[in-house]
Amino acid sequence: MHIYKPLISVITIVYNNVTSIEKTIISVCEQTFKDKEYIVIDGGSNDGTVEIIKKYSTFIDTWISEKDAGISDAFNKGILNSHGEWLIFMNSGDRFFDNNVLSDLVPMLKKHSEADGVYGQICLMNDKDQKFKIYGREKFSYKKLQVSNIIPHQALFLKRKYFESFGLFDLKYKKVMDYELYLRAKSSIQIVNVERIVAKVLAGGVSQQDFPQLIKEFKEISRLHTSVPHFYLDLYYFVKIIKFRIRSFIFKLKSSK
Repeated sequence: MHIYKPLISVITIVYNNVTSIEKTIISVCEQTFKDKEYIVIDGGSNDGTVEIIKKYSTFIDTWISEKDAGISDAFNKGILNSHGEWLIFMNSGDRFFDNNVLSDLVPMLKKHSEADGVYGQICLMNDKDQKFKIYGREKFSYKKLQVSNIIPHQALFLKRKYFESFGLFDLKYKKVMDYELYLRAKSSIQIVNVERIVAKVLAGGVSQQDFPQLIKEFKEISRLHTSVPHFYLDLYYFVKIIKFRIRSFIFKLKSSK
């Protein structure tokens, strides 16, 4: 049996997010680039999300709705049900920046075909759908990656071969599972940063909830996969917490206007 293997697989995971899933699906379906497949993994929603997925089922190559063991498990189901050479995760609530994102990125993917991944930027949005901040402009370096995740996963196209070489997401991690996956390759990882806004992302998503737990996972992963001194990590993440609290205050202030 011949299996269609597109250039790009777009994977969306969702659980009880009926208010946002439709925007995500539409942003994928309206991409002008056609050599892609779309995978939607639902965690067994009971709020109407599944009905929205069914509404667009003719535009979705594969969709599953069943209980899972969390975000990492849902990610893994998406990977195992996909066939593309490059994979990108556009989760419920996230949207492609415009209809030509994939078309514009394809030349870059082909140019850097030997890389493990290619990423652009994300535009953080407030709850009024207003632009808040551009994230992901920082040029990639393994040195920076050892202490912080500088790669916005909604803007990252990761090669299927990377998963074949280093495995799937670790179910142990609930917030920064992508960071742990990148560090498995150590200094051999090859990631390219390009100038293109890929996605609109609502600020304060799942990864930003329970920030202390997020920082705990970051430190644990850095200590597991790198040789960065512990005292440096403690200082670095202390500063990150302070900056997060300041940004949260500014975000709430702007949203209230």
